[in-house]
Amino acid sequence: MTRTRQGLPKNAAKVEFIIHAETVKSMLNAGFNLRNIHTKMVEMHNISMSYYTLCYYVRKIHEKQQGKGLAEQQPFTTAKSTTERQAAHINPQRQPGIIKTGSDPFPDPRNIDPKTLI
Repeated sequence: MTRTRQGLPKNAAKVEFIIHAETVKSMLNAGFNLRNIHTKMVEMHNISMSYYTLCYYVRKIHEKQQGKGLAEQQPFTTAKSTTERQAAHINPQRQPGIIKTGSDPFPDPRNIDPKTLI
């Protein structure tokens, strides 16, 4: 199997994304999904990167914005007491349930009569 499409030169996809980042953001805000955005931009000859590369750069931008927003919302120094911070930090998680079998122990497969199984 031969590959018909050549990839972009190193960092060319990143340059394309930086050029059209505002267009991608506005289309996302308008309600387009990434598959439609990629299709439209390839049809308009704005980008030539793959769909997966576009997803990668959109995710990187999103993670960068999310991290920045959290840092602004919750400064490192707060007026909470130590016990409040410790209590907020502990997340009670459900433990896996223990399945209790009946009073009969699990039969040994070497000693089972096949007629009793059905």
